[in-house]
Amino acid sequence: MEGWQEVDIYFVLYAGTAGMLLLCFGMLLFFRGYSKRLLAEQEEKNRMELDYKDKLLYSHIQATEKERARIARDLHDEVGASLSLLRMQVTNPDAKPIIDSTIDNVRRISYDLLPPTLGVFGIAVALQTFFEKVEHNIAIRFQVIDEHLRFDTVTELSVYRVVQELVQNTFKHSGADKIDFVMEYKNDQLTIIYHDNGKGYDYGSQQKENGLGMKNIAFRIKQCGGTLQYKRRTDNSIEVHISIPQLQITHHEHNAHSISR
Repeated sequence: MEGWQEVDIYFVLYAGTAGMLLLCFGMLLFFRGYSKRLLAEQEEKNRMELDYKDKLLYSHIQATEKERARIARDLHDEVGASLSLLRMQVTNPDAKPIIDSTIDNVRRISYDLLPPTLGVFGIAVALQTFFEKVEHNIAIRFQVIDEHLRFDTVTELSVYRVVQELVQNTFKHSGADKIDFVMEYKNDQLTIIYHDNGKGYDYGSQQKENGLGMKNIAFRIKQCGGTLQYKRRTDNSIEVHISIPQLQITHHEHNAHSISR
């Protein structure tokens, strides 16, 4: 009997130990699965929040572009026409230069809101015209390979607005006196390199100080399916690399050549 009792005790010990191990293993599996589920739920929540923010930003950009287009048309068609008519009726020679200056300002504002060259001639010519308007404030080296390439409307407008924002950041924050801009298209990819010789800036702090502008840049490139990189050179200046792949393009002419200034 004592032998059987010893066997029963060992059996109980072994069985209890095995049961405890199985229980611990089961609890470990449960907590591991529970943690994975919580992590997946959090990732899904973050993704939904990011999608929601993207939709809000997209709506904001779309509304802004529509409002810009409306104001540009009103300035050109109504205000510009009214000023031109007023000039014809004014007899005071001293007033005509003031009206002419106002007409020029209206045209400039209208152009900045929605450049007509973008829709008519494409992104290369529109950017060349834009840089010509700002080069009296800063030296610019501008190079575009094949100005006859045309891209879809969203891509062209997005690239134009991004370059506008980059130039604005240069004027506001970098203290640069020179901008280098290169745009080319090869291997089904539009590539843009933007660099100024200023003091550079911290991307994280710029997001906080100029949050909407920097977010607009990132979102517009993302909207085109592209990538955006900020690289710091050895002199601490910032170089911006933009790549937008797989674009449908059209050639107005087959002979490709470059615009450089």
